[in-house]
Amino acid sequence: MVQARSDFAATLLANGQVLVAGGCTAFDVNGCTTVTSKTEIYDPAAGTWKAAASVRTARYAMTATLMAGGKVLVAGGSTAALDALNSSEIYNPTAKTWTLGSKMVQPRADYVSITLATGSVLFAGGENTSGVSINNAELYNPSTGKFAATGNMTATRVEHTAVLLANGQVLVSGG
Repeated sequence: MVQARSDFAATLLANGQVLVAGGCTAFDVNGCTTVTSKTEIYDPAAGTWKAAASVRTARYAMTATLMAGGKVLVAGGSTAALDALNSSEIYNPTAKTWTLGSKMVQPRADYVSITLATGSVLFAGGENTSGVSINNAELYNPSTGKFAATGNMTATRVEHTAVLLANGQVLVSGG
């Protein structure tokens, strides 16, 4: 990679390249001390990394979710001060630019996100700004560009996984 990092977001783009955004670049005994806004693209055909346009807000412990049409949604995450974020940004791989998105309903870090068959993106669980585990969920509607609350999970979860099942339901486990 161009820049060493951990707790970053990565997603496979429609063109087969991999987008890597944000992450933590330095730690001490209390955790992450430096967060980056730098973004990179990995080209598996060439086996190379190259710098790309930076996200507008440095963040880590977030996700990068590929949406229908090939754009990528990055939302939430955390700052070096361990404050969960509710901002979002959208990467357009054709224009190679980031634009600001709308605010999430709940600031969250270390959550899961997954694109549903409807095209909406589900965000579930994670930690809030106080570092408390949460069980709520929200949906991002790419048609309106807005987030809206949806049903809660039965338990709070952090650093869990989510899988879209063939029947359209989402299995959330672990954490």
